Amino acid sequence: MFQIVEVIHLIWRQSSIDIFFIDWERPRACSSMAQSRSQLTSTVSDNLEQPVSIWRTYFVANEWNEIQTTRKTSLFFQLVLTVFVLKVIGVEHWAVADPEVHTAPPEYMEDSSASPICRFAVGVMTYLIIYLLQRLFMVLVYERYIKNSIQDFVDICSLANISVFILALENYGFYIHGRSAHGFADTDMQTIMRQLQREEEDLCGHRGLLPGTDQQTFQMAIPLQLRSYYQKVMAPINSITLSTKRMSVAGPAALRSKVLSANMDRIIQAYHNMNKFLAAYLEHALKDLDYDVREKTFVESLLDIEFTEIFDKGILYTDTGHSFDNVLFYGNEFTLATFDIFLFFFIEMLFHDFLLAAVITAFFAKMLVIIHRVGGRHNLARKTLIDERFLV
Repeated sequence: MFQIVEVIHLIWRQSSIDIFFIDWERPRACSSMAQSRSQLTSTVSDNLEQPVSIWRTYFVANEWNEIQTTRKTSLFFQLVLTVFVLKVIGVEHWAVADPEVHTAPPEYMEDSSASPICRFAVGVMTYLIIYLLQRLFMVLVYERYIKNSIQDFVDICSLANISVFILALENYGFYIHGRSAHGFADTDMQTIMRQLQREEEDLCGHRGLLPGTDQQTFQMAIPLQLRSYYQKVMAPINSITLSTKRMSVAGPAALRSKVLSANMDRIIQAYHNMNKFLAAYLEHALKDLDYDVREKTFVESLLDIEFTEIFDKGILYTDTGHSFDNVLFYGNEFTLATFDIFLFFFIEMLFHDFLLAAVITAFFAKMLVIIHRVGGRHNLARKTLIDERFLV
């Protein structure tokens, strides 16, 4: 029961975080565009600035939306292999009250002779061994040589010139520094490939927040003034969202769309204000708001707490490279794995069928993923001021 409450609270907490994508891209002069347009309008000057594309932000947002429910292990593989070992190979028959080891029911003994305690012990042993082997494979082989979704997301942020600002609590959160070492990312394929080549050859700056470093991920404690400004910018957006929710119950879809269209300018202005403010804060460009970057002490790291009081100056703590996965399924593997194993063996003890237990466990796990994706998708669109229609 407590495990169910913990998982529900986990999904609710992760589906209500404050998150914003900071776009570091700046408009660039495009004289060739100016010349081509001036032939039609005769009013465009040579210093015309090319608008910054929003598609990079949409791309990063969709990548974040995808990794929200990524886990460190595959539950489908776990359940299939567990059932295969127990039912097909016949390891479940080890629970028979007989001195000899059996992989098939003995002719001289009935299935009812299997000890419930032994059956539970054999099932748990099999499940845990498969889980541990899978974790070792993921850590030592898959994530190191094939694909690491969390590290790939950090790399994508750098390629897109987008940073991610996350507030999991009132004044505590995580920061992913995605500012491009090349200064821009809104360009063609050839330029992107050249940028990657320059990074491989160490011919450009580093990706890290601090000069000469590669540290891109941080835990952060922010001052109250920053949180107050954040809420001030989001206040009109929250009122628009609340009005839209009320209309979704009592009003037609056309009326809701009309309300959103009427407030489009406010939403866009709020997006630009938030982007400029957070970018200025991270660049130490605000007079009354600043931050320091430091490492946690041994005791702080051991207990996962911060002893420093935050007043007018925030603190960014360097981490192991993926502390932000705390707001993803990936960083809560223990909670989800214990829920899976408790549910699996609860069903098995009720019906005495490993296959049925696997099917029901997979069903509930899938339902949790769907609920998280729906809630996380809606929260992502609302907090980042991105139209939900662009989230795949």
